[in-house]
Amino acid sequence: MTSRRVVSFLYFFTFWAAACQGRFLAIFFRDLGLSNGEVGYLLAAGSATGLAATPIWAGVCDYLQGKKKVLEANILCSSLCVCLYLIPYAIPFLHSGTLLFTWTLLARCTYSFFFTPVFTILDTLSVQNLEDPKRNYGKCRLWGAVSWGLVNALFLGPLLDFVGRWTMVVGFLMESVVLY
Repeated sequence: MTSRRVVSFLYFFTFWAAACQGRFLAIFFRDLGLSNGEVGYLLAAGSATGLAATPIWAGVCDYLQGKKKVLEANILCSSLCVCLYLIPYAIPFLHSGTLLFTWTLLARCTYSFFFTPVFTILDTLSVQNLEDPKRNYGKCRLWGAVSWGLVNALFLGPLLDFVGRWTMVVGFLMESVVLY
């Protein structure tokens, strides 16, 4: 059995990562120079990719009989995918019009393919491994909501104003190191 503290810790930092890629993502994309239409398309494409990826990763978990290893791999891969947002700044020809949109779409969909299923896998592992899950699951999941609120209200919003858009990428990568 897994302790409630460990599961609460995992929820706290998983939702931290989601907050770093969630609420302010549209602003991040606009700051990259993308149009409102392109931003909407990127957000929708990420959601659609995550929707399609979740049953695929559930099947992988069932086939491998190793949810924990799949969870770790997805966290690692999604962390690497966040770095894809930085590449147009290292390769200047990618930071223009259609190439920028195409690259950002690739980064967004790849990230969503790996990160969106993390919630489902974590929920399954929690219910299967918590002692008395009917009583403890909600208490653990609550720490995800606390993290989401803290990151958005107290951390990410003010830091975005003060430091800039890369706060989201750095916050996600810091959280990923903690989770992995």
